Amino acid sequence: MKITATIICKNEADHIEECLRSIEDVDQVVLCDTGSTDDTVALALSVRPDLTLVHFPWIDHFAEARNTALDAATGDWCLIIDCDETIKAGTVDALRRAIEANPTTNTLRFLCLAKGDESKRHYMVRAHARIPSVRWVGRIHEALTEDSHIIVDGCVLEYGYSTAHASDPDRALRLLKIDHSENPENPRTLYYLAREYMYRNDYSSAIPLLQKRVSNLGFRAECADAWLYLARCYWATMQGDQARAAVLGSLLLAPDCKESLLFMAEISFPEQAKAWNRFAEVATNEGCLFVRKT
Repeated sequence: MKITATIICKNEADHIEECLRSIEDVDQVVLCDTGSTDDTVALALSVRPDLTLVHFPWIDHFAEARNTALDAATGDWCLIIDCDETIKAGTVDALRRAIEANPTTNTLRFLCLAKGDESKRHYMVRAHARIPSVRWVGRIHEALTEDSHIIVDGCVLEYGYSTAHASDPDRALRLLKIDHSENPENPRTLYYLAREYMYRNDYSSAIPLLQKRVSNLGFRAECADAWLYLARCYWATMQGDQARAAVLGSLLLAPDCKESLLFMAEISFPEQAKAWNRFAEVATNEGCLFVRKT
């Protein structure tokens, strides 16, 4: 069973060495450089001289860059990792065991933890079979064409925040707007584009996108998170009744979400807040897309 790690990069000299050292157990590393002007490539080769280096002229499309890396892979399975991420010891061995134990699946999910704050966590596809039907789609917040939702015990990835992001802070918003113009019904794009507007306190832009997202169940955990974001937008625009109704929409899909329960307590009258806080004390966060409250 040969495992290839696929990485895309641009000006990641601050992170690439730590990333590569964490994946020394993989059989092949494919590094797809999208136009680095710093020492990223040289540092990568100093750590892993046998890596497969490919170049992709940047065209504002993460999926195309990832597919370029995928095209150069030779492994039976691919491990997906970014330059500002690392995997914990034992992850590659755990992945090999999981592949053998799940012979009919084409994707596997890892536990992903924020570096320095392991209370922030989520599960995401980080390994996939190298087969023609599994490809990347989406300009940003790209996803694979398949997802089995199988979580692998012992596979843990730690994510950080690339210092290179500061050079283009509005990149996500720009690319999501392009994706949305090309496919205005895509639920994933609606969710992430609305989130970008919410981050910027542009609630008048975020609310209609979130309303459209929650009207289509799709991926349940994502829909539950969209309801919660919608509640926060309503609350920020002094629409209390709508905010509480939106939190209930979230809890119908993810009743063990501690963040939703705590927010409901925050925006409720004191007597009701006591009950919501009691529920939050025993919440397990099962069914959450992102765990932000533990």
